[in-house]
Amino acid sequence: MTKKCSLKEAFIEKKLDEYQPGWKQGEDITTETKQKIREYVASILPEELEEDATCISDYSIQHMARKIRKRENLPEPKKSNKGNNRVIDKVSETTQEMQKTRTANNFKELLKELKSLLEKFPLSDIRKAMDMLEKSQDSRA
Repeated sequence: MTKKCSLKEAFIEKKLDEYQPGWKQGEDITTETKQKIREYVASILPEELEEDATCISDYSIQHMARKIRKRENLPEPKKSNKGNNRVIDKVSETTQEMQKTRTANNFKELLKELKSLLEKFPLSDIRKAMDMLEKSQDSRA
């Protein structure tokens, strides 16, 4: 394990202990906890290191938690197929609400994401995709 990776793991473990103490007892890590960790990382990094904040993703938080649980023989989250479907729906609703709250940090993140998309796709394709998303949002309302 690299020094950077072990520091990241230690950081995530500390923040999980702070934001969701029951995770070591097998409690599943919530979307809200992951969001708090990402927001904390974005708030403490100086602007020149903003790109490094993207390495703390939902996946990396889950992955590090799995590694820690396995290494320390901690219980895994208890999941049942029946219950997860309902929980996932509720979590995705909450996630959508949180994402629609505009702050200076998440607007910077949006701009950064759009810049990276512009490197991969022509602007006309991005606009077409945005129009499709807007129409799908209108049809849900």
